[in-house]
Amino acid sequence: MGIFNKGVRLVSIIAVVAGFSTVNVFAAPLNNPGFEDGIEGGLPVDWVSTVNDSVEVLRSEGSEYPTYADYGITVDAPTGELMVRLGTPKKINEKQLIGANSIEQTFTPGSDTLVFTFRLFSWDH
Repeated sequence: MGIFNKGVRLVSIIAVVAGFSTVNVFAAPLNNPGFEDGIEGGLPVDWVSTVNDSVEVLRSEGSEYPTYADYGITVDAPTGELMVRLGTPKKINEKQLIGANSIEQTFTPGSDTLVFTFRLFSWDH
């Protein structure tokens, strides 16, 4: 049961921190919500990053990672030109490094509604 709880928390954290891929959804003062001010291959601008394995702004990803190449998968930013990836894509039996890959930003919402765009992907079943 403890492993399940940790997994649920991990998915919840990823959903929150990786979810800001929508450019015009948030009113100021959230800075750079779609990562469009970032430099491809770098850390997201205006976000505090915790990097254990990888936090990277990118346009798309695919064949450079064997887990995607095996299935011919290419992942593009869901909206806008750029997105952020937390961690490195691994094959089914590859181990992830233990530790946080996260981004965060403190802001005051301009509305009582927040909209998130995110993609969660896992080979775990």
